[in-house]
Amino acid sequence: MMKAGASVNYICERCDLGSPLHVCAQRGKTQCLKIMLNYGANVFLKDKLGLTARHKTRQHRDCEELLREREGKNSI
Repeated sequence: MMKAGASVNYICERCDLGSPLHVCAQRGKTQCLKIMLNYGANVFLKDKLGLTARHKTRQHRDCEELLREREGKNSI
């Protein structure tokens, strides 16, 4: 979908899921996170509750580490 031009930073206004990055983080989809990050997904994007994707990774340590690492690279 991203090759066809779908936005990795789209936020659904009708639901509380946030961006596709938020959904994958919450579900522990590490490979999907890597792909979206390679397509420029914004790790600092917040959902309606003010949470970033990393905030939604409580049960998925590998996803949390990946997002934390990317946050550090983008903060410079």
